[in-house]
Amino acid sequence: MFDDSCYMEPLHLAGRLIMENGGEICRVEETVLRMGHAFGFREVECFAVPSGLFVSYRKSDGTIETAVKRIRRKGIDLTRIDEVNAISRHLEQEKMSCQEVLSDPPAYPRCKWRARQPCPPPDGH
Repeated sequence: MFDDSCYMEPLHLAGRLIMENGGEICRVEETVLRMGHAFGFREVECFAVPSGLFVSYRKSDGTIETAVKRIRRKGIDLTRIDEVNAISRHLEQEKMSCQEVLSDPPAYPRCKWRARQPCPPPDGH
């Protein structure tokens, strides 16, 4: 049986990148919901606050997958937000698997959303 738990990674990654790079909370929630629906989940929930991201969706077996991620890094990088938005829009137009989204869609070669590591905080922690 297919394990659809793998979809949490791209959903959380998209939300985290938008939050860490200066995106609005409503944009985070909207993007995660849109991506979840594009993956085929009818029931998706996202709740974002400045310091955390909560994502849930009902899997095909009826159980609910939920994950919480603390958001510590903050900055402004509109290019990163644009990259996530490009992937999100592409996902809505083309049905893509979890693996395809995580490996940078070929239609958007500039979207290196997993390859680029966030800068360390200024105090070195």
